[in-house]
Amino acid sequence: MGSNGTLSQVKENHILEMESSLEQSCSILENQEIIDKLQSAKSFLEGYRGYGQMVDDAINAMSRLQELIGEPTSENLDEAMDIANSITQQLSPYRYMVPSLASTLDEVTGWLKEKTGS
Repeated sequence: MGSNGTLSQVKENHILEMESSLEQSCSILENQEIIDKLQSAKSFLEGYRGYGQMVDDAINAMSRLQELIGEPTSENLDEAMDIANSITQQLSPYRYMVPSLASTLDEVTGWLKEKTGS
Protein backbone atom coordinates (compact mmCIF):
# COMPACT_ATOMS: atom_id res chain seq x y z
CA MET A 1 0.00 0.00 0.00
CA GLY A 2 2.85 2.40 0.88
CA SER A 3 4.53 2.14 -2.51
CA ASN A 4 1.24 2.45 -4.41
CA GLY A 5 0.39 5.60 -2.45
CA THR A 6 3.81 7.08 -3.26
CA LEU A 7 3.57 6.12 -6.92
CA SER A 8 0.10 7.60 -7.11
CA GLN A 9 1.32 10.85 -5.55
CA VAL A 10 4.25 11.03 -7.99
CA LYS A 11 1.87 10.54 -10.93
CA GLU A 12 -0.49 13.19 -9.57
CA ASN A 13 2.38 15.67 -9.09
CA HIS A 14 3.64 14.96 -12.61
CA ILE A 15 0.16 15.54 -14.08
CA LEU A 16 -0.14 18.84 -12.17
CA GLU A 17 3.26 19.95 -13.46
CA MET A 18 2.26 19.07 -17.03
CA GLU A 19 -1.02 20.99 -16.70
CA SER A 20 0.82 24.03 -15.37
CA SER A 21 3.32 23.85 -18.22
CA LEU A 22 0.49 23.54 -20.75
CA GLU A 23 -1.30 26.56 -19.25
CA GLN A 24 1.90 28.61 -19.53
CA SER A 25 2.38 27.51 -23.14
CA CYS A 26 -1.20 28.46 -24.00
CA SER A 27 -0.76 31.82 -22.29
CA ILE A 28 2.44 32.50 -24.24
CA LEU A 29 0.66 31.49 -27.46
CA GLU A 30 -2.27 33.82 -26.64
CA ASN A 31 0.15 36.65 -25.93
CA GLN A 32 1.96 36.03 -29.21
CA GLU A 33 -1.33 36.02 -31.11
CA ILE A 34 -2.23 39.42 -29.66
CA ILE A 35 1.27 40.74 -30.38
CA ASP A 36 0.96 39.51 -33.98
CA LYS A 37 -2.43 41.22 -34.37
CA LEU A 38 -0.92 44.46 -33.09
CA GLN A 39 1.93 44.07 -35.59
CA SER A 40 -0.59 43.72 -38.41
CA ALA A 41 -2.43 46.83 -37.20
CA LYS A 42 0.85 48.76 -37.05
CA SER A 43 1.72 47.63 -40.58
CA PHE A 44 -1.67 48.85 -41.76
CA LEU A 45 -1.12 52.25 -40.12
CA GLU A 46 2.35 52.66 -41.62
CA GLY A 47 0.70 53.58 -44.91
CA TYR A 48 -0.96 56.54 -43.21
CA ARG A 49 2.09 57.87 -41.37
CA GLY A 50 2.07 61.10 -43.39
CA TYR A 51 -1.45 61.96 -42.29
CA GLY A 52 -0.39 63.44 -38.97
CA GLN A 53 1.05 63.01 -35.53
CA MET A 54 -1.96 61.03 -34.36
CA VAL A 55 -0.99 58.14 -36.64
CA ASP A 56 2.61 58.20 -35.39
CA ASP A 57 1.35 58.26 -31.81
CA ALA A 58 -0.91 55.26 -32.47
CA ILE A 59 1.95 53.28 -34.02
CA ASN A 60 4.19 54.10 -31.04
CA ALA A 61 1.42 53.17 -28.60
CA MET A 62 0.93 49.82 -30.33
CA SER A 63 4.66 49.16 -30.11
CA ARG A 64 4.44 49.83 -26.39
CA LEU A 65 1.46 47.49 -26.12
CA GLN A 66 3.50 44.76 -27.78
CA GLU A 67 6.31 45.25 -25.26
CA LEU A 68 3.95 45.19 -22.30
CA ILE A 69 2.04 42.12 -23.49
CA GLY A 70 5.35 40.39 -24.19
CA GLU A 71 6.15 40.73 -20.46
CA PRO A 72 2.67 40.20 -18.99
CA THR A 73 3.14 41.22 -15.37
CA SER A 74 0.16 42.65 -13.54
CA GLU A 75 1.59 46.16 -13.75
CA ASN A 76 2.38 45.80 -17.46
CA LEU A 77 -1.10 44.54 -18.27
CA ASP A 78 -2.66 47.42 -16.31
CA GLU A 79 -0.54 49.90 -18.27
CA ALA A 80 -1.42 48.11 -21.52
CA MET A 81 -5.11 48.41 -20.64
CA ASP A 82 -4.74 52.17 -20.13
CA ILE A 83 -2.96 52.51 -23.49
CA ALA A 84 -5.51 50.36 -25.33
CA ASN A 85 -8.38 52.38 -23.86
CA SER A 86 -6.67 55.61 -24.88
CA ILE A 87 -6.09 54.44 -28.47
CA THR A 88 -9.67 53.19 -28.70
CA GLN A 89 -10.99 56.53 -27.49
CA GLN A 90 -8.84 58.46 -29.97
CA LEU A 91 -9.94 56.16 -32.79
CA SER A 92 -13.62 56.50 -31.92
CA PRO A 93 -14.50 59.22 -34.48
CA TYR A 94 -12.71 57.27 -37.24
CA ARG A 95 -13.89 53.72 -36.51
CA TYR A 96 -16.04 53.56 -39.63
CA MET A 97 -13.04 54.50 -41.80
CA VAL A 98 -10.77 51.78 -40.40
CA PRO A 99 -13.02 48.90 -39.30
CA SER A 100 -10.23 46.30 -39.29
CA LEU A 101 -8.12 48.46 -36.99
CA ALA A 102 -11.12 49.13 -34.75
CA SER A 103 -11.86 45.40 -34.62
CA THR A 104 -8.25 44.59 -33.68
CA LEU A 105 -8.29 47.17 -30.91
CA ASP A 106 -11.59 45.79 -29.61
CA GLU A 107 -10.06 42.32 -29.54
CA VAL A 108 -6.92 43.53 -27.75
CA THR A 109 -8.97 45.48 -25.23
CA GLY A 110 -11.23 42.45 -24.62
CA TRP A 111 -8.20 40.22 -24.11
CA LEU A 112 -6.69 42.72 -21.68
CA LYS A 113 -9.98 42.98 -19.75
CA GLU A 114 -10.00 39.21 -19.42
CA LYS A 115 -6.41 39.16 -18.19
CA THR A 116 -6.75 42.11 -15.78
CA GLY A 117 -10.25 41.37 -14.57
CA SER A 118 -11.32 44.90 -15.54
